[in-house]
Amino acid sequence: MAADYRIAANGHVYLSGLDQFEFRARSASEHAAQAVVLMRKYQALAPGIRPRTDLVRVLTESAMSAVTAGNLEQGLTQLEEATATREAILRENPTDVENRRELALSNVFISGIQFTPEGIGLGHESEARTHMTEAVRRYRDLVEEDPRNVSARNDLGLTLPLLAALERRDDPHGAESALREAIRLFESLPPPFGGRDRHIGLAWSNLCSFLRQRNRLPEARAALAEAARMYAHDSPTDGMARGDFVTLWSEQGQFALQTGDAKEALAAYTRMWTALSPSLPAASEDLSAAFQLATCAAGMARAQAKTGNPAEAAEWKAKSSAICQPWKGRYPQPDRQLD
Repeated sequence: MAADYRIAANGHVYLSGLDQFEFRARSASEHAAQAVVLMRKYQALAPGIRPRTDLVRVLTESAMSAVTAGNLEQGLTQLEEATATREAILRENPTDVENRRELALSNVFISGIQFTPEGIGLGHESEARTHMTEAVRRYRDLVEEDPRNVSARNDLGLTLPLLAALERRDDPHGAESALREAIRLFESLPPPFGGRDRHIGLAWSNLCSFLRQRNRLPEARAALAEAARMYAHDSPTDGMARGDFVTLWSEQGQFALQTGDAKEALAAYTRMWTALSPSLPAASEDLSAAFQLATCAAGMARAQAKTGNPAEAAEWKAKSSAICQPWKGRYPQPDRQLD
């Protein structure tokens, strides 16, 4: 009986994944929520670490699906429960490296919901910084305990730029140091490690953003060129890589606009729009897709205006407004960003 609940829960997780792949955010969230209900029944009938770990896993899946569907509060509540459960498991098994790694990832997810600069969040910047700092600490502990743990080095490399984004206003020196440390960490990974070169490029792209915002444009240009060079080893048709390519194209577009290269800005935002446009029909129920699409369309509008095409600029501006209209008033941070 208990195992049946677990099997059924995993079935709903699988269906949720299929829905997410097809940009059916609402259905994905419903399947993931049902998985939580079933896994709770499994855990009630089969106490122990494995059932609790299974519950944490589906709580995390459900939380991320809820966030994509625009239910940030639900996602935060589920992640906080998952984190508390992982912490309890860790007290019982303090040497469980995988649980420690997943606990750090929970801190990353919670931080992202609380506040993400130039992104989606509840607007709670201080809470976001606290959780991201804790995630970095946990990953750093794993790296220092076992320098051969390449997964932990990769995790730390991915998390440091997120902390840097939160610190760049109050501690710009620390933010830049974190970004450069991330590059060194990725470069220390063995070449066969999955996504290594693209992650090096992602860190360079993040460094370009930091330098550009501080008007250190020659350094930013060099960082962006290095990012593009490292991305050349991957393809945007790879589903695992597409999000990172969107980050690169967005930074290329913003850098080009800031330096007055309207043609390059238009090319960058066109690449970005082509990659994101398959999610356009789902924008009314997928907050993440809507925010990315609306941001890209706004960039296209600025690029068209700078190339002397006011009609096209107005069309893209109207498209950006239409995409985000169903989400207006839901959360203050996306509203401010899109305005």
